[in-house]
Amino acid sequence: MLTRGEVEATIKTWAPMMRIADWQIDFSFATALEIKERTGTDDSVAHCARQRLIRQALIEMNPEHPEVKEDWQKVLAHEMYHIVTDDYNYHADCCTDFIPEEAQQTITDQLNLYYERMVEDLAKGFIGALRVEKGGRPCR
Repeated sequence: MLTRGEVEATIKTWAPMMRIADWQIDFSFATALEIKERTGTDDSVAHCARQRLIRQALIEMNPEHPEVKEDWQKVLAHEMYHIVTDDYNYHADCCTDFIPEEAQQTITDQLNLYYERMVEDLAKGFIGALRVEKGGRPCR
């Protein structure tokens, strides 16, 4: 069974590798309902709340979600890459201020879709590289 200490130790190990060691990253487990309240979406695996200006983040993960049970490290890497890419996400969001109001929701939805894809690709690459380096299984 996955423990909070195991996840926190992994965050401490990975943060310097991801160049986010200057962030205070806290972690806690959360239920599906708690994560849904924060994300507004059904079946969310985890969530990362960030405060960019003070470099603090809280990662919450649902330990009962099938994706966490299958590969919690990949889920954690995904959430940590939200921290890595936080400046990019902030500035992309700022650009929507210059889009006509009637198109803002469509553009925002598209930006979010591609942002999540980018974060997922970064996480898969990171985990894949770690596992190949250690002789483990390649990441899907």
